[in-house]
Amino acid sequence: MPQAHALAETLDSPAPDEDELKPQPVRLRVTGRRALAFTGTLIGLATSEQPASPFWWELAIYRTTAGSFAAAVKLVSRAADGRDIHSAYEGETLDALADKLEAHDCSADMDALRHGEAASPLDALAHRLRQAEAARQYRGLIGETLFAFDSF
Repeated sequence: MPQAHALAETLDSPAPDEDELKPQPVRLRVTGRRALAFTGTLIGLATSEQPASPFWWELAIYRTTAGSFAAAVKLVSRAADGRDIHSAYEGETLDALADKLEAHDCSADMDALRHGEAASPLDALAHRLRQAEAARQYRGLIGETLFAFDSF
């Protein structure tokens, strides 16, 4: 089950100090594209990290000074090459951002991590199983995070 501990701590912890609430310039990395840049405030963090997992998801949600919302989605891999996959989304409302997060293509992220693997039938099966696990982790993380925001 995904852990939204960081998000829960963000929502339930004592009031942040004044500097943490001030909007800051933010650049969200996007693999293969230009970064998403804005000025805003971090309003939530969550991760699906589990000690034995070869990969996990990280999610950061921001409120921009323009009143919209942005999110950074990162697929973190424990692979030897240390390559991670970064995505970013923006929505005029939290609901619009949620729609984009829910539509995120986890399989494409896992395909991007696959470079150089042999294409034997066993490797292909293992990849499909990793894709299914990545989707399960991501959907759980997004579901828990959006539930926390709905309750906020």
